[in-house]
Amino acid sequence: MKPSELRIFLEFIDKHWVGKGWIIDEVAVGRSFKGVPRISGWVDAIFVDDPNQDDNITNGIGVNKNIANWIETGKGTRKRLLSQLEGKNVWLFEVKDYLNYEALGQILTYNYHFITDYPRTLIAGLGIICKPSESSIVMRIGPACKYYGIEVFNV
Repeated sequence: MKPSELRIFLEFIDKHWVGKGWIIDEVAVGRSFKGVPRISGWVDAIFVDDPNQDDNITNGIGVNKNIANWIETGKGTRKRLLSQLEGKNVWLFEVKDYLNYEALGQILTYNYHFITDYPRTLIAGLGIICKPSESSIVMRIGPACKYYGIEVFNV
């Protein structure tokens, strides 16, 4: 995420999102395409619904304490962290300064690759987090987002 997008994301988590769980940022997707190992892109952030998490995610990013400790002590890697997604419900988020066609295309494409890469993870929702956009943009892109079940979160 660009610095401006990170600020938007943190504001969204701080003021608008309430849920029990944890967040992983910059998740690589499209790890293998037609047998060729590579990365097609990066989901800006995923929220992992975890009712066992101690606190709601408010006032900052919540991290599963057991997993965070596991990584800090060198016992875990990002790959092992992502393996904890099996059977969990997740939200995929694309963060942009403003709603645009790029955000729509990215979240749809990354959703496809995420499902392919993590088939045992359940997609609870797709979201684009951005600042409020011009009404003409919202009129053109908003219906497509609604059609594909993508929620637009204005910060």
